[in-house]
Amino acid sequence: MKRLFLIYLILVAFIFEANAQSEGDFRTRQSGNYSLNTTWQIYSSGSWVNAGSGVIPNTSDHNVTILSNHAVTLNGNYTIKQLVIESNGELNFLNDNSRTLTLISDLVVEANGLIQPSITPSGANRTCTIVIGGNALIDGITDAINYSASYESRLFFTFNGGADNTLSGSGTIGLYDLTINKGSDTTSTLSVNTTINLSAANATDEQRLTLSNGTLKLNAANAWIPYADNNKTYNKQYSNIWACTYRCRPIRNFLLCYIY
Repeated sequence: MKRLFLIYLILVAFIFEANAQSEGDFRTRQSGNYSLNTTWQIYSSGSWVNAGSGVIPNTSDHNVTILSNHAVTLNGNYTIKQLVIESNGELNFLNDNSRTLTLISDLVVEANGLIQPSITPSGANRTCTIVIGGNALIDGITDAINYSASYESRLFFTFNGGADNTLSGSGTIGLYDLTINKGSDTTSTLSVNTTINLSAANATDEQRLTLSNGTLKLNAANAWIPYADNNKTYNKQYSNIWACTYRCRPIRNFLLCYIY
């Protein structure tokens, strides 16, 4: 009971910190393309004001919040510090090109929040990537793939950085690809405290798990990652997989027979 209470306090502190305002933070003013200043407000001198011409969140010290009932379409490649998607807020990826949103720190998706790739406008297969340098708390939904008869748009999560981090939450986490590239050896760990579903458009389309550097720990009894037989990359020298349900024990050799 004490352990559960401690975990609750940590999550509350995490959410509170994610929603605290600092000078230069951004939040949505309305739905729109990420690249438009009319989509954003900026926190300046203790209050929220509309962003001026050409002013959008795109530096490593910008905390960004997509407010409830607002939908932001990512139509470029951007780097920010942290992203919070409130309940009923949306982050969509425009399908005109492959896109990457890099987070130096954390990702928070509140209940009923949504991250999804788009098939608009029509075109070739697109890669929609979120690079996460901190923790991810997903109480909403991440949609692994959006597809038509001739092309598809795919959602990738890449965890990087040299620190230990967690992927947790009560939401539905769907991904086309999960990549762990933390540090330069097995020291840094991504601990998964929820269920991840690696999904593909059809039975012949490979689901992907890529382990380059670091350790992937599955800490919950239901933290299972289904995957197909192909397109699994495992760096035997610099990465590792552990299952940590009741006792922490390495299951690398067991999983390797499925990865190869």
